[in-house]
Amino acid sequence: MRGYKEKKENILFLLVKEYLETGQPVGSKTLVTKYSLDISPATVRNYFSSLEEEGYLNQLHPSSGRIPTNKALKFYINKVVERMKMASSLKIDRDITDLMLLDKELSIDAFLTHLSKLTNAISFFFYTVPTNEKIKNVHLIQCSKRKILFIIIGEDKVEEHIINSDDEIEEDILAEIKKYVLKWLDSSNDEFIEKWKRIYPVLISEIRKVIDERRKRKELGEMYIKGIRNILNYEEVKLSKDIDTFVSFMEDRDKTNSLINFLSEFKRLLVLLGEEAPELTFEKTVLINLPYIKDEYVEGGIGFFTPKRIDFERLFRLLERYAKRIKKALEQI
Repeated sequence: MRGYKEKKENILFLLVKEYLETGQPVGSKTLVTKYSLDISPATVRNYFSSLEEEGYLNQLHPSSGRIPTNKALKFYINKVVERMKMASSLKIDRDITDLMLLDKELSIDAFLTHLSKLTNAISFFFYTVPTNEKIKNVHLIQCSKRKILFIIIGEDKVEEHIINSDDEIEEDILAEIKKYVLKWLDSSNDEFIEKWKRIYPVLISEIRKVIDERRKRKELGEMYIKGIRNILNYEEVKLSKDIDTFVSFMEDRDKTNSLINFLSEFKRLLVLLGEEAPELTFEKTVLINLPYIKDEYVEGGIGFFTPKRIDFERLFRLLERYAKRIKKALEQI
């Protein structure tokens, strides 16, 4: 069974590769001849039928070859990345926001312009700004037997959260816990809350959860996009609705923010096709993003809006190379 699966995956990989090169439906004889397969065209057609049933291939009419679906293209791209042993993310030691503010002369535009010329795709870079302003004070107030009102006072706003508790906790105990929570927030030293975690594990776990979620919240810092004209070089894209979709995306700040917030949730290389990106439905375009990570949080990312029919191996090599160059430039500030 394992041999069958491996052969079927190889057939699928080669079919997608051939389709990306030619843009034409792929027949069984083509694969057998071009790639010197040691199986007959009839056997290849059996694999085609199985892959079609699984949603990887389409056949325009009974006598034609097959074309890959988005599911097949996603499989192919993942295999390319796997074989290249490409990094799924890049670690960075400093906040990109702070670095960009320190050196406004850092020409992200120049990096992206060059990258777009090399790939003939639209390249982008974004960084995010944490929305979690400094916490000035907190309050813990018993609401009911197992519910606590957790109030967070920031520099500009007050947040209120109803959190779970182990049991009813006396007011003076809550006041004492509050002191240690503030010390913990100020120092990031878990020792300040370890004692209370042993006594009230549910309460302390809930407090940590709220604070962790707060730290994750991001808003759009900036998004740089270069090479928009490149998409006009691809006839299949021009004939689709992708250009209108992309123009709408560029003109609508809310859509841009929505995409950035979405990308900020993924800590690994991300490939999106079809309707997988929020408020963006592409027919012939793929979105790729390689994130920058600091302390387990997404600081930003670099990637492409690229037509489906492109040399993905070359694209990923250039993406990784330029992502590392930008990382190096940022860390030298």
